[in-house]
Amino acid sequence: MCLDDIVTELGVSKASVSISVRQLQGWSAVKLVWVKGDRKDYYEAETDFNNLIRNGLLEMIRKKLDTAGGQLATAEQSLREATAEANGDDGEELQVVANRLLKAKQFHSRINGLLTNPLVDRLL
Repeated sequence: MCLDDIVTELGVSKASVSISVRQLQGWSAVKLVWVKGDRKDYYEAETDFNNLIRNGLLEMIRKKLDTAGGQLATAEQSLREATAEANGDDGEELQVVANRLLKAKQFHSRINGLLTNPLVDRLL
């Protein structure tokens, strides 16, 4: 379907459809197809759910996980700097933050281990 057909079918704005289709393309849930004699962009839904999960959603989650890992590293560096500059009153609060950051890193590590496990790719 082209964007105009999707707009008509769903009864929503073309801008909303355009944004949604781009997001679906990013997830590999739809792909751009060529229609002979027409200059419009047409889209086709991915019907292979294993492919959709493996190359779309799982890949997106892995990228988000990588970004989260970078943010955790930045937070850890900020915590080290704050700890170095802290006076005695801040020690208790910084320890609470350090404990939460440690739990977040442990959770990130477990999820990362699961999602990067070759067995997950093999099962899909």
